[in-house]
Amino acid sequence: MWRRPSSEGAHRLAWWLCADDARWAGVTLSAGVSPATIDRLLSGEMEPSGELAAAIADVTAGAVMPMDWARATSAAWDAKPAARAGTAA
Repeated sequence: MWRRPSSEGAHRLAWWLCADDARWAGVTLSAGVSPATIDRLLSGEMEPSGELAAAIADVTAGAVMPMDWARATSAAWDAKPAARAGTAA
């Protein structure tokens, strides 16, 4: 059974990562986390600290903002998040 994303942050990060396979390596290096941590964020097993949420916002150029991690989403994984002005979702 498919689950919905655990948060708007997880949903936006998943879409941002899937837009370009090279982003997986970039986000782990730039944010200083392991791929396992990214998997845990996407699954909802963990939420990022304030520092990590800010690093993800920086790496994604604002496509995933710190406030997104506190927001529930009713969207399914396959529903593209709405783009923010000046960012690629």
